Amino acid sequence: MAAQEEKRPPSRTVLMLVVVTLLGLGLGGSLLTVDFGGAFFLDRLRAEVQQTLGCTVDVEDISGNPLGGFALRGFSLSRKDGPLLRAESVRVQLDPYSLLQGAPAPGFLELCGLTLDGPRSMPLLRSLDAAPSTTPLPSLRLLEISISLDHHKLTVDRLNLERRGEVFNLEASLALNTLPLELRGTFDLQGERVVLDDGTFRIGEGEGTLRGSLGTSLDLAGAWNGVRMEDLASVTSSVTSEDRGTSAGRFRAWGLLENPSLSGDLSVDQGVFRGVSLDHGFAAWRFASSRLRVEEARGILNGAPWRGTLSVDFSRPSLWVEGRGVGQELDEAPWRTTLSLPPSLRGHAAQVDLFFQLRGEALEGRAFFQGLSAEFETWALSEGRVLTSFSSEKLSFQGSGRWLGAPLRASGDVITLGDTPRLNASVTLSQLPLERLKELFPDLRQEGLEGKAQLRATLRGSLRAPEILGNVD
Repeated sequence: MAAQEEKRPPSRTVLMLVVVTLLGLGLGGSLLTVDFGGAFFLDRLRAEVQQTLGCTVDVEDISGNPLGGFALRGFSLSRKDGPLLRAESVRVQLDPYSLLQGAPAPGFLELCGLTLDGPRSMPLLRSLDAAPSTTPLPSLRLLEISISLDHHKLTVDRLNLERRGEVFNLEASLALNTLPLELRGTFDLQGERVVLDDGTFRIGEGEGTLRGSLGTSLDLAGAWNGVRMEDLASVTSSVTSEDRGTSAGRFRAWGLLENPSLSGDLSVDQGVFRGVSLDHGFAAWRFASSRLRVEEARGILNGAPWRGTLSVDFSRPSLWVEGRGVGQELDEAPWRTTLSLPPSLRGHAAQVDLFFQLRGEALEGRAFFQGLSAEFETWALSEGRVLTSFSSEKLSFQGSGRWLGAPLRASGDVITLGDTPRLNASVTLSQLPLERLKELFPDLRQEGLEGKAQLRATLRGSLRAPEILGNVD
């Protein structure tokens, strides 16, 4: 039987290593929770912020230490003209490598309960952008942030910016007014350029992608689909809660950051805008030098196909808009409410050519109707061709057709100022069957009305019931 091996006690070296390890862990745990160095850190922070941003830092309370990080409660930045931002709490963890190098720098920054007035804080952002700094951007977490932006409010529920070397991973959940937004992506810092890879975003129920680079110049490209027009009502006055439609599109931005150029396309289906239905809508656009050009637009407006172009000049003191379009096979019924047409008016146009200009509040333009047929009260027009010019105050027209079975020529004005539109027009009917005059003048005796004649008449007064004066040759 082999002798049982005698157990040896642990060597002194092993025991020493265990003791040192336990002491180190205990001491390290204590160092992570002990408060020290807060006053020095706060003095350095105040001096750096004052030099860089020209702001005063106020803190209600500070705890922590350089190893475990600092927690600041009641943090605020202000200038002589008042406060710029306030956060309920700020947590800062210093980069260990920066401590070893004797130049402490934040490696992680968390802000919670931040309230920021966007317009008032613009000087702060400009100072931050212009300030020279060799401090690397830390990892960042934002929680429950509220930013006022003139007529809008941006709420950040959660934003995580995780740094790994020169690469950052971004995840954000936020809302602009009541519109929910989400951002995800990875970007790389390359000197003064930011290169974005695999960026994705959500706008309400829609989603999109974004890739490219941003610096003193930019080159970005993206696309989106499934964005509902009604979801945008809370962020832009150009869309109302009554509007409907689903949009998709692509865009590209390039050039200098201060004056970029943009281009893209937009499609809309099952849309309703200001009471006008839009299906299969498409527009290709470009924006450069403060001018927007829609080079191709097409769609089905209120059941009729349209195509056209549009340009908008934002460089002038007031908005300048110019548009051209061609519509085909238009019926009056879908436009009745939008254009406030008289209930008794019925009509159809084989084609409409439209041109308009908007200069500030002044609107003017032309419209040419071909293949026009219309009925109003007891009047009926067929085979019509009408050229109109319009402004904010008046509509002028001249045209031809057939009325009461006779060739017609007419011209005149409709004054739209005031509550009741007023008409001033002249009408000439050639080869008018006299027996049909009774349709115009119900009190006229029918006896002796035979043959054909020429009628010249003027119509003046209310558009609904004008005074008619004329003679028959």
